[in-house]
Order: sequence, then C-alpha cells, then structure tokens
Amino acid sequence: ADTLVVLDEAHLVPPFEKLLEAIAKAESDLQPKGMEERSIVPKMKLLSLSATGRSDQPAFELDEDDLKLGTITYKRLTADKRLTFNLLKNEEGLANALARNAWNLCSSGTVTTKIIVFSNKREVALKAKQALEKLAKGDKKAGIAEVKISTQLLVGGRRVHEREITAKWLKDHAFVAGSKNPLTQPAFVFATSAGEVGIDLDADHMVGDLVAWERMVQRFGRVNRRGEGDAKIIIIQEPSPKPTKGEENALKK
Repeated sequence: ADTLVVLDEAHLVPPFEKLLEAIAKAESDLQPKGMEERSIVPKMKLLSLSATGRSDQPAFELDEDDLKLGTITYKRLTADKRLTFNLLKNEEGLANALARNAWNLCSSGTVTTKIIVFSNKREVALKAKQALEKLAKGDKKAGIAEVKISTQLLVGGRRVHEREITAKWLKDHAFVAGSKNPLTQPAFVFATSAGEVGIDLDADHMVGDLVAWERMVQRFGRVNRRGEGDAKIIIIQEPSPKPTKGEENALKK
C-alpha cells in the first residue's frame, strides 16, 4: 500500500521484474477486493530502470541534435568495435579460452593495453584470471620469459573496503572512462555482471562468453566507450548441450 518500488538494472532479473509487475497490477490478489476499498488504499507502483530492458514503460530518446556529426553522442554511437565469434573447444574449457584470447589481444603481453574479460559465473572469472596470470609467468623450459601484467577481479559480494580498493585500482589503471593515467604494462579486468552495470568502465578490448542480449549490449558499452579507439571484441560461444533422453523423446513427439 502506498509504495513505490524502484528496480534498478531490471534486465539482470527479468523473473523478479515480472513478479513485481504481477503484484502491482490492479487485478492482483493482493489488492483490496472491492472497488470502493481500492479507491481508498493508495496503490503500489513499480518503476523499472534499465538502459537495455524490454519494459513497456516510456523511454528517453535521442533527438536530431544529439546525432549531429561531431557531437559527443555521435562519437560514442559510431565508435569502432569489431566483433568476432569463436566456438569453444570442449577440451580447452571456457576459463582457459577466455584467458588465451585475452592474452592474444595484447600480443602475449608485448602491447600495453586495457582488456576486460566478462564471464557469467564468478568461478569462471576467477579461473580465467588465474589462467592468464599463469601465461604471463612464461615457460623457462620453452624459453618464454615472464611478462609483468596487472589484473583485477570485479565481482559482486564485496565488502566496502574491498570495493574501495578495486575502485582505486580501476582508476589507477585507466579503466574508469575519461581517466588519463598512463599504463606501464598490460592490464586486465575479469568481471561478472558487476562490471556490466553501475560503473563507467572503458577498456580497449574485450573477451567474453555469450549471455542475453540486454547484457551483451551493456558489455559492449564498456569497450571504446568514448569512441577514441578501435576495439576488438571476441565472444566465446559454447557448443549447445546435447538433449537428454527425455528431451529427445519430447522432440520426437
């Protein structure tokens, strides 16, 4: 009663958004039964916030002045981002594939650049970070020297102190959009959905797994955000899982 529910980044939790919509509807079982009572009790209202959601609510739009050549908006909307899909090799594993492609984007550590690596699961992000750090250590037997790099894990469930340390690292390594801090070595951020929303990230290149379109758009916005570079985006696509026997029987029917 008399409540405004604001659901931020609603595209991350579509089922929860639908639940709130069902509760807020006039015909909901939680509303007063009689029309007279409904006019007395103030309604609950839902406001979903998302840059990429599929809500029916009115959205802010750009006008002709925003799209004129030379404007900041035009520069951002026309930023170069080259997209490549690579099919995951079953024997490699997703974490190793993410690390390998990120390592290739910086030419095995020889190019000083900023790369963000997105994964849907926290454990994959951690394993990918460990795999890339292993690549950077080199191989003495093979004559591959160690390369100095900087890495950071950006996931949810952090305490305030840890978040502040992460925020400082992102700024120091020029991952915060507009930062002019010079890089001295390749830098990598391994992020889950925590890096997709609520932070003005700007990487040179990106590697990631495949997630829902609303989230992919958010990820793409974290690369070449100011339209001042030429971003390469590599998406690792996992093979479709084989159907179970029950699914196969259902498909046959």
